[in-house]
Amino acid sequence: MQTISPTEMLSRHMRAAVIFLILCVSVPYGKAVTAQDFPERAPEALPGTTVEMNDPGYWIARIDDPDRVIMTDRQIGTFNSLNTSRSIGADHPYAKNIAQIEMDGPVLNRMNPLAAGDTFPGSTVRERLEQNNERLMKTTLYDRWELPLTEGKKTEIQSAVNLGSVPDTIRPIKGIIVRHTSARLYPTAEPGYRMRGYLDDINVTSLDMGMPVAVLHFSQKRDFQFVMSPIAWGWVPSADIAYGDEKAVRAFGAGGEFIVVIDHKAPLYADEKCSIFLGSVYMGERLTVRGKTDSGFRVSIPVRKPDGSLMTGEGWVRRDGSVHEGFLPYTKRNAITTAFRLLGRPYGWHDSWDERDCGGIMRVIFQCFGIDLPRYWSFQQLCTDQAVFVGDMKDMAEKNRRLGEMPAGITFTGSTGHIGLYLGSVDGRPFVIHECGWNYKEGDKELKMARVVVSDYEHIGFNMDGIKFFSPIMP
Repeated sequence: MQTISPTEMLSRHMRAAVIFLILCVSVPYGKAVTAQDFPERAPEALPGTTVEMNDPGYWIARIDDPDRVIMTDRQIGTFNSLNTSRSIGADHPYAKNIAQIEMDGPVLNRMNPLAAGDTFPGSTVRERLEQNNERLMKTTLYDRWELPLTEGKKTEIQSAVNLGSVPDTIRPIKGIIVRHTSARLYPTAEPGYRMRGYLDDINVTSLDMGMPVAVLHFSQKRDFQFVMSPIAWGWVPSADIAYGDEKAVRAFGAGGEFIVVIDHKAPLYADEKCSIFLGSVYMGERLTVRGKTDSGFRVSIPVRKPDGSLMTGEGWVRRDGSVHEGFLPYTKRNAITTAFRLLGRPYGWHDSWDERDCGGIMRVIFQCFGIDLPRYWSFQQLCTDQAVFVGDMKDMAEKNRRLGEMPAGITFTGSTGHIGLYLGSVDGRPFVIHECGWNYKEGDKELKMARVVVSDYEHIGFNMDGIKFFSPIMP
C-alpha cells in the first residue's frame, strides 16, 4: 500500500482546487465551451494587406532618400527642450482629453524630478491621492478571476495609500529606477481590469531603468512609493527604486559612451561570457559602456542596496543586434526598421505585462533616436510644431491624399483614443503600423489582434474618418 505524506496530500488537494476554480471561472454552469465562445487569432496579414507588407523592406523601398537624417542630435535636443514647456490652449480640440488624462498620472510636458527642490507641497500629492481614491470607489474593476473588486478590497487599497500621513511639507527623496517597472494608480501589484480579464486600469505606464524619480510618499507598508517621474506620477514598487544624491543619479544618464536597446528587450548578464542571466533591459533604455570586447559590452547598472541606497553595479550585454552604440541616426529607414522589430508583440494596456499599448510603442521606438516623447498617445500627436489638425475634414479621399503628402515612417496619425505610425500609401490607400488592442469581425466570425500589426484605415476599425491629427516628428 502506497503511503502519501501530508505535504503531498495537501499538494494534490491544492492542484485539484486550482483546476476546479479555473473550470468554474471559465465555464458557465450548465454550458459546454465551444470554439465559438472565443475569438480566433487574426491572420498575420490582416484584411486589406499582403504578406509582403509585413516586411519593413517593402515600405523602405517606396521611400525616396530613406537614409537622409531627419534631425541631428542638436536638433533633437531642441525638439526635446520645446516639449518640456509646450502649452495647449483651452480651445484646443484635445484640451479636455489632456486635462482628464493628466488626472490619471501621465503628463504632456516632461517633468524633471531632480528639480523637485528640497521641499514640495503636500497638498499637491494629497489632492492627487484623494482624487484617485474617489475614482476607485466609483469604478467597477475586475480582479484576475474576473470578479468585481469588493468594497472591502477597495477599502484595503485605500488604506494602503496612507493618505492621512501626507505632511503639509514634503521633503522629496531623489532616486533612480533600477529595473524596468510600472507606475501604478494605486499601491498594489494586483490588477484592476476595466473589463473582465482585460485592460489593467491600475497600470499607468512603464518606467525605464535609469529614469530619475522624486519620491514623495510611502504606502502604509512602505512596499510602494509615490513618485514624480519624467513622464508620469504613480506608485512604484520600493524594490525598484534606489536613493542617491542628484550627482549620483545624473551620472547614469550623463555623457560618454552608451548603448541603447533597439529590440523589444535584451538580456543582461553578470559575466563576460554571458552565462549568468541578471535580467532584461527594454527598448529605448540606455546603459553606460565601461568596456567592450568582440562579443559584448561591459555596462554600468543602477543597483539598490539593502538599505535602499544607490550603488553602481556591472553587467554585460551581447553584441547581437539588439543594442546600438549611441542613439540610432534618425532616418526614415531606421524609424521603420525599429518599429517593425515590435511587429507581433502582444498588446499591454498602459504597458502592463511588460508589453506596451499604442502610445507605449511610439515612446520607446523614438527613444532609440534620443527623442523624448510623452507617454500618452494623444499627447504624442501634439509634441511637434508640424502637427496638422484634420479632424474636421469630411472628404475621406482628400484626407487620404493629404496623408499621402506626409513623410512616411515618421508621421503619427491618430485621435484621443489611438495612434499609428504612417508607413506610406499604396494605390492611394494609406497604411500604418500600430499596437491594436481590439477585435474585428468578418461576418459572424470575431477575430482578435491584440498585437502590433500593419493595417490600412478601412478593414479593422481604425478608420480615417476618426483621425484628428497628422503629426510628422521633425523640426
